[in-house]
Amino acid sequence: MSKLLIGLLLALGWSALVSAQEISNDDLLDLMRRNFARIEDYEVDMEVSVDLPVLRIPLKKIHYYYKAPDKSKIEARGFAMVPKEGITPFVQFLQEDSLDIRLEGRERYNDRDVYLVKVNNVQAADDSTKGDTIDLKLWVDVSSGIIYKGIVRNDDADFITALFNYEFVDGYVWLPVRTELEIEFPPEVRNLQMLGKDPVSAKKFRDSIKGRADRIRGTVVLKFSNYRLNRGLSDKIFEDESAKTAQ
Repeated sequence: MSKLLIGLLLALGWSALVSAQEISNDDLLDLMRRNFARIEDYEVDMEVSVDLPVLRIPLKKIHYYYKAPDKSKIEARGFAMVPKEGITPFVQFLQEDSLDIRLEGRERYNDRDVYLVKVNNVQAADDSTKGDTIDLKLWVDVSSGIIYKGIVRNDDADFITALFNYEFVDGYVWLPVRTELEIEFPPEVRNLQMLGKDPVSAKKFRDSIKGRADRIRGTVVLKFSNYRLNRGLSDKIFEDESAKTAQ
């Protein structure tokens, strides 16, 4: 009986090892990049709700344009907090030439098979934090490579948990219909520009929380509708935005 039990445990352990190592790091990275590699351009309507200390925006409507690899434009009144490099989850990190990724296992997440993926020492994209690095933990669909959940970690603390829901646009690309960011960070954190395209407003928010001893908590919710995918957006749409960036 004991031999049978030991044999069963060894078999289960071996099965778990095979499952966790069933895909190489290169193939895993290719899988994660596959979906957004199909995107040439898109435009989409967005509704953004922000609930952060000192900065509460119940609902903001935005029209957003994106053209690969790095053109984006926002049409909105006033300050708009949206991702800077496109709305595909973590696309700015996945496009880096070399990523230190590790497959940590496989599990079920909301009735879907997912890989648990650790991404180490990602260079922060914000110019205000050059030299800073973050770590990511991602829940990645084993078939499509889309990311259902991500946790951003910096200085040994989780400070953003991101949750994503998708639709299959034009039967071709998975794009988010809802993104929820649960944010928790110490007051001294500087990398808030990653949440928006307005560095002046971001700086005002940073200044407003200086001297606070408690952790800052809040949420940002983005809802998306009316995608227009791969319609051949003209570069002229982005010219005004490029001029603003150059100033």
